[in-house]
Amino acid sequence: MSQIFSLVRSSVTARQAAELYGLKVGRNGMVCCPFHDDKRPSMKVDERYYCFGCHETGSVIDLTAKLFGLTPLEAARKLAADFLLDPDAPPPARAAPTKWQLEARNRDLEDRCLRVLTREERRLKQQKAALAPATPDQDFPPDYAAVCRRLLGISHWLDLLCAPDADTRRDTAEALIRSGAIERMEKSA
Repeated sequence: MSQIFSLVRSSVTARQAAELYGLKVGRNGMVCCPFHDDKRPSMKVDERYYCFGCHETGSVIDLTAKLFGLTPLEAARKLAADFLLDPDAPPPARAAPTKWQLEARNRDLEDRCLRVLTREERRLKQQKAALAPATPDQDFPPDYAAVCRRLLGISHWLDLLCAPDADTRRDTAEALIRSGAIERMEKSA
């Protein structure tokens, strides 16, 4: 029985089901939500669905079950029949991500890095101001130089993430994620 669920989820997206079942999906994946009185598209459908109005969310099976008043098993069977899926055949391989999907993924990574680094830069600037001597005759505390070096590094990363070259931005974001730097900064925030 669980085989039909995995078959359907790996073969059909919520967007494909929404289109098949008569929902008018825009190019951006937005549709008027069928679960509340929606005048403007507020539901996003792609792999899964999410309504920004009523906060309904779920998989393609959940969407079909809710649309037709079915149990999850009945919805999975309906999807398998409507999309001509054979439960005894191995699930089809997913298509390679499209250029648009890769660009969206890259933008998400860049945005995440920018958010984290900007917050870290703000924190370091506050720390630098707090550590700065109040008068010219006072000595700098030992932590002041470390904060300044760290701030310089953060500024460099931010410059690279704002570069006009998409490859530079992508490579920078991937390096920051891969190194674990972004995750460490998120945890320390």
